[in-house]
Amino acid sequence: ARHENMLLSAVEKFNANDADAAMSILEDIVAEDPDNDAAWYYLAQSAVLKGDLETAEQCYRMAADLDSGNFWYRYRLAMLYSITSRPELTIEMFEKLLEDFPKKSDLYYDLVELYAAQGQNEKALETLNEIETVFGMTEGVAMYRFNLLRTLERHEEAYASLEEYNRQYSSPYVLSTLADYQMSMYNDSTALAYYDEA
Repeated sequence: ARHENMLLSAVEKFNANDADAAMSILEDIVAEDPDNDAAWYYLAQSAVLKGDLETAEQCYRMAADLDSGNFWYRYRLAMLYSITSRPELTIEMFEKLLEDFPKKSDLYYDLVELYAAQGQNEKALETLNEIETVFGMTEGVAMYRFNLLRTLERHEEAYASLEEYNRQYSSPYVLSTLADYQMSMYNDSTALAYYDEA
């Protein structure tokens, strides 16, 4: 109970942006109870607050090793890899998180972003397909795929994918994007038809 009370007061200090006070309490806890994953986690959080990313990484790692089933420990570690420009480690962590937490849709989007940033566009597209399979088709996914395919200079495929989406769901935003494209190709009548539908 004593450690729980200490942890609560450390979290209060942390929430009040007093990282030093939080850390000194948390360091006492882990000295006495090195298996206290929550203390390691808040030690990491406090280190981030102070800008000490090296300490933060060690502490996140300790927390994640002690409780690998905790989503947040591993997610924060992955984000730390990301802000310290280690994309390979970041992607690896996210892929593992996704295996363990397949219902967290944000992870898929994070991975798509990471793949795209690394120029792994095929993997990004595959992940978008997975999002559709697991969560169903959305306008957001349709537009994301469209933009990704355009980045890859696969313009025909990009517009074909939007037309496919529109056949099933009809979205004013998608329709006006298709209309703009038809205008740029000087297909005025097709463009007008899209604009009317939108």
